[in-house]
Amino acid sequence: MNGKSLLQMFALGLTGSWIFPASPAAAQSAAVLPDSNAVMGFESPALWVAKGNSAIATTVSATATRTQGSSAYSLASPANQITLTSVPVASTAIALKGVGDVGATFQADIMLPIVAGNPINRGSLQLFLSSPSRRLNNVLIGNVDFTPIRLGLYTTLKFPIPDGVRTALAGASFGDLTFQFMLNSPGTGAGTYLLDNLRVHSAPLVKANAGTKTPPGYGGSVDLVAIGNTPTAQQFDAGGAGARWLSSQARYCRLDDGATGPGLRWHGVIHLHLYRG
Repeated sequence: MNGKSLLQMFALGLTGSWIFPASPAAAQSAAVLPDSNAVMGFESPALWVAKGNSAIATTVSATATRTQGSSAYSLASPANQITLTSVPVASTAIALKGVGDVGATFQADIMLPIVAGNPINRGSLQLFLSSPSRRLNNVLIGNVDFTPIRLGLYTTLKFPIPDGVRTALAGASFGDLTFQFMLNSPGTGAGTYLLDNLRVHSAPLVKANAGTKTPPGYGGSVDLVAIGNTPTAQQFDAGGAGARWLSSQARYCRLDDGATGPGLRWHGVIHLHLYRG
């Protein structure tokens, strides 16, 4: 091939259409991620991958017995140890709001089987987190023991977010965050576990001077829990003059079937959280 031919080819390259294959990183960024809020809301079993440590067949499905959204994640007859790994979640997820705040926690709702597979050791749940772009690799967020948890009712589990994880995720843009739950269930093959509503809970710190009005969520709080059809009442101190609760005169809140007419029913448990606002 002479110099003239090379020159002609070079000219063709400048004026023609050259197509180069996309790099793996570019192809990944161009891929459409599933709805991150649906992932954290356990809206579809397809958004989480279950893997057990034994040959026991674990059945996963969606259930309408939920705490938010349209569905929760149902895990029936799990292996003695099983992991649930999410598809990637983006930093734009509403459920991640406040992840960089001091004191922030990851929270998730879980319902344990009505009958414990092992009455002596009910098991536990661990939460891990990974994000290659933020240099987080299978970081242990926390472990919650099931021993004090009521059976057959949804309970909110809390996992304080380590400072290193908060710093890495705060204000960052990413699309590769994955969560992994490790369920340790001593009662192999027994019962059905329900999971729902993975989210961040945080209350940003406020610097206040005398007379500064605090935002909602600050001050004392109380949880009112009503189970089944049994009326429940709980009193709390409104905090004296200037305190504002749901009612300026009320010192307690009551749930009563008569408020909405006879025949009121609910599944499991109602949590009513009252705070000074």
